[in-house]
Formats: sequence, C-alpha cells, structure tokens
Amino acid sequence: MILPLGLGLKIFRLPVITLILISANIIWYHHEGPTQGHFLHDVHVQYPFAKLENDLFKEFCLKKLGSSSCQIGKDFIHQKYKGLWPANLKFYATPSEKQKLTWDEFQIHLKQDYEYIPKQKGEIFENYKNEKQSFETSVHAIYLDKNLLSKSTINLKSIMITQFRHGSSLHLYSNLFFLLSFGIYAECALGSLAFLFIYFLGGIAGLGLEAYTFENSISFIVGASANVSALMGAFYILFFRHYFKAVLFLGFFWRTFLAPISYTLPILFFSQDLIGLLEIEGTNVAHLAHLGGLITGMVLTYCYKSIYLEIPEPFIYEYEFEKTMELLNPENNINIITEASHLIDVNPLNYSVKEKAINHSYKISHSHPEYIQAKYFLKRHFGSLLRYYYKSKEYDKVFNRINLFPSHYSFFECIKHLDLRTLGKLINQESDKNVPYTKFLLISSYLILSKSRNMNNKKLIEEKLNSIIEENEFTKEQLECIRHFNDSFQSNINQKLNTMVTEKIKVNLMIA
Repeated sequence: MILPLGLGLKIFRLPVITLILISANIIWYHHEGPTQGHFLHDVHVQYPFAKLENDLFKEFCLKKLGSSSCQIGKDFIHQKYKGLWPANLKFYATPSEKQKLTWDEFQIHLKQDYEYIPKQKGEIFENYKNEKQSFETSVHAIYLDKNLLSKSTINLKSIMITQFRHGSSLHLYSNLFFLLSFGIYAECALGSLAFLFIYFLGGIAGLGLEAYTFENSISFIVGASANVSALMGAFYILFFRHYFKAVLFLGFFWRTFLAPISYTLPILFFSQDLIGLLEIEGTNVAHLAHLGGLITGMVLTYCYKSIYLEIPEPFIYEYEFEKTMELLNPENNINIITEASHLIDVNPLNYSVKEKAINHSYKISHSHPEYIQAKYFLKRHFGSLLRYYYKSKEYDKVFNRINLFPSHYSFFECIKHLDLRTLGKLINQESDKNVPYTKFLLISSYLILSKSRNMNNKKLIEEKLNSIIEENEFTKEQLECIRHFNDSFQSNINQKLNTMVTEKIKVNLMIA
C-alpha cells in the first residue's frame, strides 16, 4: 500500500481553506451520518418488482435455451442494498449450449417488451412494469427530498451537498487524507480563491458526469473524491518537474521514497481509474467522477498558471520567487544563510539560492557569528549542488567549488551524501583537468565512502593519494585541509600520507 505525502516539504503559510474544507466534511458526516441506501428498503417492500423480475428471468432462460437447467444464484438480489435491485451477476446455460447469459442481456429484452415471455405469463410482465414504474417514482421523490444525486436528480443543489456526504468513515477519511496531502501545496501555489474555484468546479464536473452516465435512476453517488481528484490534477500541473513523497507499506515494514511527479502520479493513481472504467464487472468506485474531476483540475490549473502565475522554473510559489530575488540582490542587508535555508526547505530545487548561500559560506571564518549556520548549510546542501552541476554538465563549476573549498570546513562531511557512482564519474571527469587538490579530495572521499566494501584496489588508491601529495605543490590552506581530512579518517589513509603533508606544511612555513 502507498500513502501519498504530497511534496513532503514545508509550506510558507497556513492552508486555511484546506483545513476548513476538512472540518466541514467531518462535521457534516458526524451530524448526518453515513449516506447509504437503507432508507429505500421500505419502498422496495411496498413495490416488490424484483421478485417479478426474477420470475421473468426464469421464463427468459426456458424460452431462449429450451432447457430448465438455468441456475439462479443465491445472491441474485444485491445484498448490500437489501434487495433493491439485481446485481450484475452471470447466469449459466446448459453445458451443451456453452453459452453465458448476463443480466445486461436480460435487461435489453425487458426494454423491448420482452418477446420471449409466453402469453400466459403476460400478466407478470405488465405487473412488473407497473410495480417498477411506481418504485422509480417513489425513489425519485425521496432523492429530491434528501437532495441525493442520481441520474434523474442532477441539479446544482444536489451536486454541492453530495460533495460533503460520504458512505462510511473509511470513505470519508481516505478522501480527507488525500485532500490534506495534495491540497495544502495546491492552496499555497494557487491562492485561496483559485483553489476554491478548482475544488468545487472539479467536483461539479466529476459528480455530474458520473451521475449522467448511470444505467438507471436508482443508483446515487456521494463523496468528495471528484473534488480531491481535481486538486490532484492541479498538483500535477503545478509541480510537474518536482518530486513526490510517499510511504510504502510492505506488511509490517514501511519506508518513505521520492519519485518524479511527472510519471509517478499517472502510474500510481491516475491509471487505476482508467483501468476501472474497462472492468466488465461493475464496482462501487466512481471512476468516471475521479477522471472528470482530474481533467477539470488539470485544465483549469494549466489556464490559470499560464495567465496569472508568471514564475519561471524551478520556482513553485510567487512568495518563493519574490524572496529569492531579494536574497540575490547584493544591496539587501539580510541574513543570507537563514533566508536561504528557509527557501530551500520550501523548494529543494532552488539551486540559485543554494549557490548564493554557499558562496557566502566560503567567505565566513571561524570567528564569524554565522559560522555554525554556514557549516550546517554546507553539510546539508553542498553535495546536492555538486550533483546538480554534474547533471547539468557544468563540470567547471564542480571542480571550481571543490578547489576553492575552505580548510576550516570538513570536505568529507559536506560531500558524503553523494553516491559512489556520481563520485566515480566526477573523478573520471577531473582527470582531464588534472588539478591535484581537487583530485586528492575526490579520490580520498571515494576511498572513505567505500570503506564498508571489500575493495581489491584499496592499496592502489592509497598509493595514488601518496603520489599526488608527493609530486605536486599545494597552498598552506590546502595542506591544512588535507591534514584535517586525513586526521579525521586515519584508519583509511596511511600514516605515510600524514607525514608527507606535515613536512610540506613545515616547508611552506619556512618559506613564508
């Protein structure tokens, strides 16, 4: 089972409208109770057309197949609704015929005045039609009185009330969980008015479409799933290039994961409704309502975003874009690290802010008041910035960042979140540049990250590091960084290297 968590990121303001909608649904449910078909039972007892329909079906089998072996299942009448109407069950012919009769086929013959019925049984058919007509008239009156949405009661009032009704607690809270997961981010990006417009118009379109396509006037629909689907469609358009966070449950185990929204949502959620529409056997899931709401939400959000939300990628909020422009303005006297951390918590793909804050961190010394903040910021975001440069094929920026890395920070702590594959590719790319300091930091980081693996070439890598130190010249600051790096992981890099670095530092001091 997969539970969605939306973007899984901080939001910059309280999603008031989303919380109000959740509260309204809960209050309505606990005030009115679950909306089910039990109130129609008395009407069905008064007009028992289903029993007559059962008798007619027996005659249909006898006349069509010429055999008395037609089997009427025990669950001929749908138990969930206490005998309101027959289920879409299959009835089998004799083995010699090798043919299946379905309830749908029988219904077609009923609409054609039932040509298979014997003359002596004609009274049953007339009684059936009268009873069914009286039943449907009574049901229609009840639906109008209770504002239930069915094929014969499609109006704005019934659609709006239906959006707050649910069939069970599970139905209610599953919808509200999805509303919370996707709604809080959609509301922050769209604003309150556009959010409400898309929520309700998506519900109206989805529920209206589902009710219009019902096969009979007795079925009715409840729930906010079309509204939630509209918000999922809005979420998909707004955050198409971002990542979706979810929890995967495997028995008693669970784990969170991130995946690109562009294909994760269609595979995990949208496709289920498309498949549901193709099912031969009917279900009580309103797949068409979901798809109607989803498409409405996507279209409305795309139009709104194109006209009103003029923010470039990868920004996702107007607030975020405005704050980023303030941060990048050199004339503004603000705490760069604090503001950058806040913006990246809202949108981790805001690399222009990461770049600005890391540039600022490079200039901060031990004695600076922001040193602790800068150290923590580098630890969290330096590796992701290198990965972004690498994926963008901006290799010069990667090696420039590494070559200028300050000695008073721990390089390995800042780069350890890079995966070994990316680190290995960076080493291969650096071989063309041949910058000793950068090469040493990358190779030694690769060695330390590989310490949990049985590496056959570990000794060869250590010798390579020794030769880099022995054959090249470094600045005093670079040597201090290397020694600090080596002291932290002396169990992985041999003592000879540490001795060479110390000697080179002494020589630099004597020259100075």
